[in-house]
Amino acid sequence: MKPADAAADERSTPVRHLLVSDVDDTLLGDDEALAEFRRFNYERIYMRPASVAQADQVIRVLQALVEHFADRPNRLPLDGIEPDHRPGVDAGSPEAQREAVAYVGGMTDRFAFSTAIAELGWDPERVPRGIDVRR
Repeated sequence: MKPADAAADERSTPVRHLLVSDVDDTLLGDDEALAEFRRFNYERIYMRPASVAQADQVIRVLQALVEHFADRPNRLPLDGIEPDHRPGVDAGSPEAQREAVAYVGGMTDRFAFSTAIAELGWDPERVPRGIDVRR
């Protein structure tokens, strides 16, 4: 019977080879394999035009939500106090900005886009693919 470490290494070798086999016919060291894996991810996933466009869309929505709530701090929920019934925070003030950033920063993607549709009239067709909102 093989030690657990040897068995795990034996199982990972084919995966490691698959990750780098398109780049080089020889196996790379762990550091080189990880660097190549990162390069592949950035080139083929993170920086591909569709991903960059989706990231830009998300940034636009988040910025619009922060601006919206910073200008309407009375619309922000406050620990059990309904919006429109909370103590005064001046619209556009640094405190309103901080509260808006904290609120929007805690949103999930789905909630942020649903809120943008409901609060900002955001076109549901502009929601990136893969974010499940009711259209």
